[in-house]
Amino acid sequence: MKQLPDTIRLAYIIAVILLITFVIFIVLIVVLYNKRQLFFLQQQQLKEAEHQNQLLQKELEKQKVLEQERERISHDMHDDLGAGISALNFRRNF
Repeated sequence: MKQLPDTIRLAYIIAVILLITFVIFIVLIVVLYNKRQLFFLQQQQLKEAEHQNQLLQKELEKQKVLEQERERISHDMHDDLGAGISALNFRRNF
């Protein structure tokens, strides 16, 4: 490098600096693109999880309604059975 004239040496230094800057720019673009893609993927996964959560909530509500109906039927049957036994006991005593 010491044998080269100052203008050529300066041109080489500028070329190396531009090349390093270009490489850093390309790396930065790739990193930002990957971050953006990762963010988009995470958003999609979040939306899918929210959708699954809504479906599970609806299924849970259906199960609760079904359980409440079973409880109601069970109480009605218990009350009817108790009333029938009481009526049989009442008739038997008279």
